[in-house]
Amino acid sequence: MIAYIYPWDVVGDPAAPERLAGFGVDAVVQVGKSGPSDGVPVSVREA
Repeated sequence: MIAYIYPWDVVGDPAAPERLAGFGVDAVVQVGKSGPSDGVPVSVREA
């Protein structure tokens, strides 16, 4: 499953990757501001 997230919801939260993976999320897409993912899914497992 892909989750669309805002950077301010996860930046500085070291537990975010584990928490998202616990919800069954495999990858995230950053929304709301240009950044490293630029709309391309990024694996939660590699975070």
